[in-house]
Amino acid sequence: MSASESQVSDNDAAGLVSTIVAYLGHVEVGESFGQDPLSYYLKLGVLKLRLCRWYDRITEVVGVDSGSFRRHLDSICLPSGEAGARAADTSSFNNWIVRELDFLSQKHHTHDPPNTERTTLNGRALNHLIARVSKATEKLEANFPPNQGDDEKERLDLMRHEDAKYINGRPEANQRDLHLLEDSATQVDPDFARLVALRKGHEFVDTSINGKAVVGDEVATDWKGGAISNGSLYKRTTVTEHGVAVIGNRYGGESIFARARTDH
Repeated sequence: MSASESQVSDNDAAGLVSTIVAYLGHVEVGESFGQDPLSYYLKLGVLKLRLCRWYDRITEVVGVDSGSFRRHLDSICLPSGEAGARAADTSSFNNWIVRELDFLSQKHHTHDPPNTERTTLNGRALNHLIARVSKATEKLEANFPPNQGDDEKERLDLMRHEDAKYINGRPEANQRDLHLLEDSATQVDPDFARLVALRKGHEFVDTSINGKAVVGDEVATDWKGGAISNGSLYKRTTVTEHGVAVIGNRYGGESIFARARTDH
């Protein structure tokens, strides 16, 4: 098969978009999300963000009618702000990542307030739906029309990086929440999941040390987790007369205090 034959045609791409739209017709957010509403909304939020990233361009490149696509994107209602709380009756649900995912999706595609009439979708149905939408979306992104493909892929990559950088840079960001987002995004947008796995730098302010202490991370040589980002903040760290402190991140090697000493 030639390279040109391996690419889907405009009509095939339009068919994929139509398939995604048909799947989205089943996304209705209600209260039946089982025992883990945060995971439910994180998956839904990442899915909505991924689709909103390329909504405007894909309708131009593929040449499909954007009307039904737009309506279904608008119907993906997240509990962020007054409109979301009314639509899904989730006024007691409040999570900063879900709010930011909705903010980013609206940055890429400005949509109308959601319809307040909703049916519900349980967790098992959502996972099945997400798997089907993700598969169709990945195929579509991998097979843009030949004359547009490289530019569109670069554009999507840049948008993903900017979105992940925004989430990681929020003052509320912490390792636990970022891990939850990474875990939820893995199924919906694996490339985005890898980007949000970056660990935030530490902030140590007005730290007083009496004894031995590590102000930062000590990481084993065989560490396989996310990278520790630059930009840790250390302000007004005080070490008492007999204290020993190591400030900053350290990777593997001998005991962290083996050569540490204090000068009197």
